[in-house]
Amino acid sequence: DRLEKAIEAVQKVARKEASLREFARTATNAWRRAEELRWRLAMSGRRIAHGEARKLAGPFMDEEDLVQEGYIGLLRAAKRFDPNRGIRFSTYARWWVRAQMTRAIDHTGRPVRLPGCAVEQTRNLRKAMKRFESMGIEYTISDLADEVNIDKERAELLLSQGNTISLEQPVDD
Repeated sequence: DRLEKAIEAVQKVARKEASLREFARTATNAWRRAEELRWRLAMSGRRIAHGEARKLAGPFMDEEDLVQEGYIGLLRAAKRFDPNRGIRFSTYARWWVRAQMTRAIDHTGRPVRLPGCAVEQTRNLRKAMKRFESMGIEYTISDLADEVNIDKERAELLLSQGNTISLEQPVDD
């Protein structure tokens, strides 16, 4: 961000001083090339966005919307990535993609915002439910709570939150 502001400042000064115009043009072209490379780096991780969206899609946000949020996460990752740290971009980007998606679910996917830990615990409870069901094992809320490492009362509360309902929906007969 500071480099971009510095280039903008040089461009502004170069409009008035002819001796700086070539320098400003060179800096602007280098910046455009860097932005293009950053974009290509970010888009090289599209499969990460699609994979994470598949995992997180549910009643609160569609997979397509999560993929778009994942692309935003990829762009953030590409902006902050430092190859000198010895970590692969895909490893680094996965965290940013998931963080952006969960933030989007928290802020736009629900009518009432829940804390991030509650969202994550609910997701883990639902994963445990699916795992038990796919293995054909009967389970209780206590089993789910033990699986996710939370107390039974919290598991009951999180699972009782359910999906969004309409205010037009009748409450009783």
